[in-house]
Amino acid sequence: MAGAVPLSAIYGESGKRQNMSVVITIPIYRETLSITEKVSLQQLKRILGHYPCVFVAPESLEFDYEGLEDGIVVERFPDHYFTSITSYSQLLLTEKYYARFAAYDYLLIYQLDAFVFSDRLQEFCDLGYDYIGAPIAPSNPIWHAIGARVGNGGLSLRKITAARQALKRWEQLPVGRQQIFQDVFLQVEDLFWGWCGVQSDFDFRCAPIATALQFAVQEEVQRCYRRIEAGTLQPFGCHGWNESHVAFWQRKIEACGYELTGHACIDGKSRRRTDLEAYWQKRQYMDMARLWGALRHGKHTEMMLLLMTWLDRYPAGDKAWIGYGEELQYFWRSCRQQRLTEPMMVLAWERLEQVLDEAILRSLQAGEGERNLLWLLESLRPLIAQSKTVAAEQLCQQIEEIRWQEWETKAEYANPAPAASKKHHIVAIGMVKNEMDIIESFVRHTLSFADELLLIDHQSSDKTSEILRSLQQEGLPLTVHTSQRVEYAQAEMTTELLYEAINEHGADIVIPLDADEFLVGTKAGRSVREYLEELDTDCIYELPWRRYIPYQPDVKREEFMLKRPVLGSVFRDGGNKCIIGVRAVIENKLQLVQGNHYLYYVRDGQRLGMEMLDCQTLEIAHFYWRSSEQFQTKIAVAWPMLVSKYSLAAIGGGGYRLFHQRILQGEEINPLEFLQQASLMDLRPLVQPQTLRYSQQTTQDPMVNLMQASVLLAERMKEQQILAKKILVTTVVPYQGNWAEFAMCLQLVAKQEYPWQQILIPCIKAADNEVLRKLRELCETNLPRQAAWQIITESQNGDVFAQLSATAKGDFIHWQLPGIEMTDNFITRMVAGIAEQNIPISLLVSDGPEDYCNELPYITIHPQDNTQVMYAEDLWQWLLEIGKYPAGGLTGTLMGRQLLDACGWLRQAFLQPEGYFMPFMAWKILLAAGAGQLVGMITECYVWPQGKDLPLEKLVLHQLEWYELLQQAKNDWPVESWKEAVSHYCQNGERLLSRAIAEGIDTAAPLWQHYQQTLLQIL
Repeated sequence: MAGAVPLSAIYGESGKRQNMSVVITIPIYRETLSITEKVSLQQLKRILGHYPCVFVAPESLEFDYEGLEDGIVVERFPDHYFTSITSYSQLLLTEKYYARFAAYDYLLIYQLDAFVFSDRLQEFCDLGYDYIGAPIAPSNPIWHAIGARVGNGGLSLRKITAARQALKRWEQLPVGRQQIFQDVFLQVEDLFWGWCGVQSDFDFRCAPIATALQFAVQEEVQRCYRRIEAGTLQPFGCHGWNESHVAFWQRKIEACGYELTGHACIDGKSRRRTDLEAYWQKRQYMDMARLWGALRHGKHTEMMLLLMTWLDRYPAGDKAWIGYGEELQYFWRSCRQQRLTEPMMVLAWERLEQVLDEAILRSLQAGEGERNLLWLLESLRPLIAQSKTVAAEQLCQQIEEIRWQEWETKAEYANPAPAASKKHHIVAIGMVKNEMDIIESFVRHTLSFADELLLIDHQSSDKTSEILRSLQQEGLPLTVHTSQRVEYAQAEMTTELLYEAINEHGADIVIPLDADEFLVGTKAGRSVREYLEELDTDCIYELPWRRYIPYQPDVKREEFMLKRPVLGSVFRDGGNKCIIGVRAVIENKLQLVQGNHYLYYVRDGQRLGMEMLDCQTLEIAHFYWRSSEQFQTKIAVAWPMLVSKYSLAAIGGGGYRLFHQRILQGEEINPLEFLQQASLMDLRPLVQPQTLRYSQQTTQDPMVNLMQASVLLAERMKEQQILAKKILVTTVVPYQGNWAEFAMCLQLVAKQEYPWQQILIPCIKAADNEVLRKLRELCETNLPRQAAWQIITESQNGDVFAQLSATAKGDFIHWQLPGIEMTDNFITRMVAGIAEQNIPISLLVSDGPEDYCNELPYITIHPQDNTQVMYAEDLWQWLLEIGKYPAGGLTGTLMGRQLLDACGWLRQAFLQPEGYFMPFMAWKILLAAGAGQLVGMITECYVWPQGKDLPLEKLVLHQLEWYELLQQAKNDWPVESWKEAVSHYCQNGERLLSRAIAEGIDTAAPLWQHYQQTLLQIL
């Protein structure tokens, strides 16, 4: 490479062009040259060496061309553009390539399978055409499809300004028009320039065939080889001379002084000649030339008759279809292009496409003959699917199955990390919402490298929650919290998870992730966990990310996301995520920002970003767009949530705002706009294989999710109105002698978001001074400093229940009893639900999360609409008949103050002096006091039992309590209702006794003897 010179040498010190209108670019990608490439380069330097010549090379290429590189400038581009013909074509379809040579008028591309005979370059520049290349033979179907013949790009002259304008014009075209040929252009870039030359709305001129033949020859066009032999055609150059008409060009090149005889690289039959022979052989079955001719003359009837004749003559499975599929699909593309340009003939073109679907299907089913057919059809499949015909559906299914089978056979995955290498405890955290299409892939992949995963489900309205529960039931180390906050408070919630991971789960490394973010390595075969083990827990790492989209979004949706073929951005995104070493968090009290992009600490009232180290061994595979339904859901739901937190002026929501506006205007978002120079990629070698079990039928429904989100926002607005009224709620937390249960109750009360609470702690069980001291200590430890709380004991002013009535100041009363969990916004939601109803409600009940087995004391109400209303006495009769009460118990209710006064504050539900609480009796007391009043029951679940299973002893005690209540009501009940209740009671008895015997419990004990007596007596 000693002779290579910088590009500035061409321009001079001033940076201005030195009277040159054309530059010659020579693409190279090998360290050394073959004999034919050396000949090509020598001839270029001999004939055109006085023009500026530039090697276009990969950034990393080191080469030695034995002195032939002397005096030639090197311009370098990223390596990925030189991995294949396809990637090189993509380079030549980027505006930045031509911008690199913007100081020139023209650019001659000279690949090293070209050869020039004379210095006529300036002559062709002066003709003023935008593009000149060797003409294409009429047998080439794709050039038929685009309606052009000029020309091949291996030796081609291009006007730089016109090329840049054409590429910009392409970007402005409707997506539907781009889709017809885009995949083909990205594979073979010279097709694009030929296509531009025949488009009426492109100001782009390709040279006519006669002029193009004077410029270069490659294929047999207009008897050009005979004319050259006769001396009536003397082209400027030729291209592909070592593949097409090899013997002919060998003689011509040897006549220029080069020795080629005996070199293996040019021996053998011409590949293009073989292709041509195969083309003419095929015409014995179906005359495609006639079909193309009918297309060019707009003869719809003739095209239809030809195709119908072939379909009738050659049934499915006939070998006659072998080899026709590629040309038929090109014909399909051409028909679709005509359909877009002839709106008055849409129906005729649609019918023709439908017949073509069947013809292409038969060719594909033949199963051999065309190696390119599958990928051509794969990219065309979304357009074919639009017709909704049986043939189109079968063709699409066939394409999918064959493509997937091929993809599966090439599967290679990363190896799992050796157990001995695991020294860190790694915890991943994240917040999810409406991610049912990807959540199982995310969880299983993340747990392939993380020891635990902590998630917050932010009120998902799709199957996300259901899938997460199923994954937990498998025993995966997955913790799921549910957030009832409406606004998108990601920073606050993920920071809480960060400290939970540290303080409760012993994390050494924490990785914040969204459900559409997959942590992958950068080296095939090596596991993500191995890279993570190399990180320092004292540091925060800056993690790069790259965007991906499914290659075919609606195909194999039930498969592991990283198992599917994807389109990935060649370039990484400008932003970043982070990996967190725990010691850095503890030392600096760090917090996460919205989006988990970095962490900060507060000093002197200012936020200061924490320094991060580059992590180049790992990156985030970001699936921001996965399907049109998913993306519409994402934007329609997320933007209002951002507005609810930050207002319409949300600084961090610009992307959501713009997409929201575009979707409102009816625009279809093209997923390719999320990728910088897309490329087909395989992520399997970077990850471990995963099998999904719960991801069938997980296509998002944007309308359902949007409707749910709008309800949440409306509810939030109502809550804000209620909060502004400062309605006081008295929360009663009885002390019954169990310190652990009491402390848990205090903690749940402390988490409530509702600010207007009075907390009363009645000592149901007698308390001495030591107990009172400990109670005060627990309250001070567990309740917020600003909380208003008071301990109530029996005194000369009356028992605790009389003092409760005298001390309580709230309009509504909430009892916090042991054994029940509740959401942080329980009281807020309940006050909003009871305070301003259009009919008066004295008691509001929150429903349970699920149905329970018969012997458990819980029932889920499942109102048919949002709020079911019953009279208190009717509700009690139903509960007594089935022997169950609402799953949230009294904790899941909010009561009007007058109702509590009427029932003596539930005094009779507590056995004195033990302080034992009888939950079923409490319901009777409460509902009897509310006779004639309405009870509301809401579908939303804000409370649930702490455990699904109860000890058999507690189940028996509930049955005995039910028995006593049944005996009290026996004489007042209709006979049928009594029989139904007795049947339920006895069935439960059989189950409980069977369980007791199976578990080896002594059923001769007094409790069990008493229970068995009640079973006999009730019958």
